[in-house]
This record gives sequence, structure tokens and C-alpha cells, in this order.
Amino acid sequence: MKTILSSALFIITLMISANGFSQGVKTENKTAKAFLDMLDGTEATAEKAVNKFAVPAVIKNGMIPFGKKPVIYKEDGNCISFYITYDGDKNAYIICTKGDKIESFDTDLDFDEE
Repeated sequence: MKTILSSALFIITLMISANGFSQGVKTENKTAKAFLDMLDGTEATAEKAVNKFAVPAVIKNGMIPFGKKPVIYKEDGNCISFYITYDGDKNAYIICTKGDKIESFDTDLDFDEE
């Protein structure tokens, strides 16, 4: 009985760990969360999200995040790195916020798709 309980506990622990890993890094950055929550995989919505949350210089650069189901994989101060999936590919970006605005938005060229 003890072996079955130990095995069950081990499996449950693995499932919880795998689930936590697949969801990426949790962030308290409210601006980044709200921005990412808008991304539904359509260009029109992505453009609306950029226009709503970005400073004019970021809007002017014309970068639009293509994809949906954002996953934050790194956070460094007020910057987060995330990827979104588009046609089976993962597109990675870095956004940095200040207050309630995105002050920089770039492609993460160092992202290594797993």
C-alpha cells in the first residue's frame, strides 16, 4: 500500500511540475498581462493591442506580434520575454513597460525554440 501511495504521489508531483513549467513565468506586470491577454492570433487584434498599450515610438516602428497563446519565459525587471504560436511556429518578443505603457518592443533573436 505504501508503494502505491508513493507512486501516486510521485506521479501527481510530476504532473504539477509539468503543468507549471508549460505555463511559463508568472508576472505581476499588469501592463504586460493586459497586452498579452488581448492577443488572439489575429493581426487586427494585435494591432489594437499595440495601439492601446504602446508609446508612439513603438507604434511607429510597426511591429505586430503574430500568434496566440502567449507564454512568458523570462522576466527581467520591467521587461518580459514571451513567445506566441503562429501556424505551428513560435515567435518570440521582448517588451519593456513603464507605468501603463510598453516603451520598447523587439523580436527576441536569441530565443531558442524548444
